[in-house]
Amino acid sequence: ALVLSGLSALAPQGGSAYTALADNEGQTPARAYRLRIPRHGDPRIKDIVKLTRPDGTPYTGADFDGEGAVALRRGHLLASSETEPAIRRFDDDGRQVAELPVPARFRVQPDGEASRNQTFESLTLSPSGKTLLTAVEGPLQPDGATADGRARIRILRYEHFKPVAQHHYLADPVLGVVEMLALSDDDLLVLERGFQA
Repeated sequence: ALVLSGLSALAPQGGSAYTALADNEGQTPARAYRLRIPRHGDPRIKDIVKLTRPDGTPYTGADFDGEGAVALRRGHLLASSETEPAIRRFDDDGRQVAELPVPARFRVQPDGEASRNQTFESLTLSPSGKTLLTAVEGPLQPDGATADGRARIRILRYEHFKPVAQHHYLADPVLGVVEMLALSDDDLLVLERGFQA
């Protein structure tokens, strides 16, 4: 039996088909699950796809922390990884076929201005297919927070898969952004969450 665990994203593919991204850790292989979630009845796992580099070597939890997912045509998948961060495109076999450019400031310190485990937690594509958006979970170092603890979250906008703009979003006190849904090229639904050890 196929086992489903540790999901971090769910991307609709049309009808009852979905792709889910695993939030893997350590040396566990990076993977996506192809699911069938009917309107009535139980969900089913159709397949498990291991995500690999262009040369076919597998990504693991050590170098790929899958957080956001967008299903594209022909079974391709866009997946954001919080480690570097990165946004990679995988074909229907799970092999990486492209990587989107990421402005240097979004890299984890000391290479950039982001904090470890506080980068690209979300990924969404507008219904037109023109606009792709991601956001850092927590603020970049120079952005910080307001006096009352509201994080200044930076949203990165891609047009035709090229970065074109950055926007600020002010989260509620002590919360960060973990998911977004593009309702149009300009309207977003944003999910915030907090954490306590």
